[in-house]
Formats: sequence, C-alpha cells, structure tokens
Amino acid sequence: MLTRLGCQPVPVPVDEDGLLVDRLAALPVAPPLVLVLVTPSHQYPLGGCLPIARRLALLDWAGRHDAVVVEDDYDSEFRYGVAPLPALADLDLTGHVIHVGTFSKALSPWLRTGYLLAPPRLRPELLATRTDLGSVVSGLDQRALARYLTSGALRRHVARTRRDYAHRRQHLARLLVGQPALRLHGTRGGLHSVICLPPDTDVTALLTACAQHGLLLADLRDYAVGSGPDLQPAVVIGYGAATLTDLDRAITTLARLTH
Repeated sequence: MLTRLGCQPVPVPVDEDGLLVDRLAALPVAPPLVLVLVTPSHQYPLGGCLPIARRLALLDWAGRHDAVVVEDDYDSEFRYGVAPLPALADLDLTGHVIHVGTFSKALSPWLRTGYLLAPPRLRPELLATRTDLGSVVSGLDQRALARYLTSGALRRHVARTRRDYAHRRQHLARLLVGQPALRLHGTRGGLHSVICLPPDTDVTALLTACAQHGLLLADLRDYAVGSGPDLQPAVVIGYGAATLTDLDRAITTLARLTH
C-alpha cells in the first residue's frame, strides 16, 4: 500500500531483537528518511522485541531528524514469559510517534477495525485524510466495540486466549525437543514461530512435499528483502488456529520430510 501511495520503502536490517536502529544513520538514501515503520512489540516473522535502549535510540533519532515513527502495535497482546515493555508512544516526549493497531488478532480480522493515536501537531492532516476516506467502519460496530472495551470484557478475553496460545506454544516446543534437526526460534510472543532447518535443506522442495501432505508452511526467505549469507533455511509456522493434534501431525510430517 505504501508503494502505491508513492512512498519509496527502504529496508533496514534486523536481528533477533528487531530493528537495528544504529543502521538508520548509515542508509544511503536521498532524500533523507522522513518516516520509519516499526513493530517493536513483535517483529514479524523473527519475533524480536525491541529493547528499551533501542526504543530510546529510535526516539532520539526521530527527534534529531524531525522524522515520524509509525509504531505498529503488532502482537502486543500476546507475550509469553516476559514482561511487556512501554510503547514508543508512551516514551515519546516530542510528538514524533504515531501508534497504530487493530483488533484482528485479539478478536477477529473480519471486524476490519483498528485504532490510531497521534500527536496533536498531526491532527489537521489526519482529519483531512479521515474526511477523504469517509466512514470505513460501521458506526454500529464502533459502538459495540466501545462497549466491549469499557466493560472490561476484551481484557478478560485476551487473558483467556493468551493462556490458550501459550499452551499451544509450549506444546510446539515440546514436540521439537526430540528433533535435533529442527530448531524453534521466536517464541516470546505472537501466534507463530520460525523453525530453522538443516543448512542443506531445499526449502522449496520441502514446502511442496509438505503441501502434498496437507501441511502449509511459509518460507522465511519470502519475508526478506534480498538475501544474505546468514539467512539460513527456515519455515514459518502459525499456531493461532491449530489444535494440539494439528501441531502433532505438522511436526511429525516436517521431521519425516527433513530426514
């Protein structure tokens, strides 16, 4: 969508903790960057959570360059075994962060409802855009969702589903304990994980074979911009809609086909 609107995306490297903020200053781009889109709660698909030091460094960079940071609050509801970090919007003291999110994971993607928190200085432009777009979400849906939020029901629902997803995540990890050729990565949050494969794996052939057995996985390379020597063979597996039996069958199939 950003490309269709005339933006020129510039990829920034990530590691297991997410965006490498120090690489922003070294990017050879012209004109200078004016906006950074980041998912600090859960980088997809590797699962990194941006450390507090990098969050502060990103805000410092944005302030010095008068750039906007769009904080996509992706998967912030589903963190397992680690305490949540403050959002960039909570740490922002200079009005450079736009905080956006949706209810697609917490409730359903069918709602097509999201939210946006922005600094006051951007209010005129946002209102103008909102007027141009019209009412994209039914007023009835908005009122029902507002009631659901204020009643505390959403908070209770998220707590229940978080326990359920954590159980599936633990089950997935247990299944891979006895599979030395498969290594689980990115399990601190979200509804998916990355499974690293043996170095000589033909991932394309493996995914074709998996599909023939009813197992649909994604190639980690499909989420990369370009390719690097350190991008090892890996697949992305989702467990948001999977049962424990589904996970048993998936790992059994994957382990058999990688041997």
